[in-house]
Amino acid sequence: MGDIEVLASGYGTVEGPTMDPAGHLYFSDVDNGGVYRLAPSGEVDLVVPRRKGVAGICAHADGGIVVGGRDLSHVLDGQSRIILGRDDYPGLGLTDVTGFQDIHADDQGRVFAGTVRSYDWAGPPSSLLLITGEKEMTVLYDGVAGSNGLALDWVRRRLYHCESNAHRILVSERTGDHEYTIVDRFSTAELGGIPDGMALDDEGCVWVAIYEAGLIARFSPGGEIVDQMPVPARLVTSVCFRGPDSHDLFIVSADNIDHPELQGCVFATTVDAGGARVGSAAV
Repeated sequence: MGDIEVLASGYGTVEGPTMDPAGHLYFSDVDNGGVYRLAPSGEVDLVVPRRKGVAGICAHADGGIVVGGRDLSHVLDGQSRIILGRDDYPGLGLTDVTGFQDIHADDQGRVFAGTVRSYDWAGPPSSLLLITGEKEMTVLYDGVAGSNGLALDWVRRRLYHCESNAHRILVSERTGDHEYTIVDRFSTAELGGIPDGMALDDEGCVWVAIYEAGLIARFSPGGEIVDQMPVPARLVTSVCFRGPDSHDLFIVSADNIDHPELQGCVFATTVDAGGARVGSAAV
């Protein structure tokens, strides 16, 4: 692992790190609002002003990004299109959904999205949705105790999903075109803290931000903890690679231990593993 560098700072809770094909890193400030774009040159631009509660971001195949929060929206050149709102499918129980948490696109451009029924960690269980088009979705499974990070292993066709309140990672396999079945659960309890955002590497291992524990943990495909990387922040929220095969790793946080005045930060480092392929939304 290389040295950890601060690329951007001065935010509240930084979330949703996502790369686009042009090499820009998108991230959000959950508390203060706004989605930002960090260019390879180091310049930071505000691309979605004011919007609070965005924990999930993914690139869109037509350009722009998909953002979570109060709804799922495609934002392109300052214009927003709602893909899925909280009142679109009341018959499936979305009427009590507060918003949408982490999101992730698959190889068909469909979007996985965790629901939020309370912004309190002790809130009621949530669901994982698969969005297949504008106002089109399937509930993959319910009863998630705090939906958080998502990562898809295209080779093994496995979906990893952080269940924060239960201190574990749910592992599901695709068993139908609109069906994923939970086949395993990895505990993160021995690490302390709360499993939050995640990313997958090219060896099939899962990198998980452990909130309140100040580290990133690397899990093997079978669920063993194979490495731990300390981060100069206690409140580590998420992680992503620069792109497929890249060894550049971005880490985001809600604080900075070494320099508290920096508040929420975007960090960068290099690691031995390369990044896995990540999809773009097409909904």
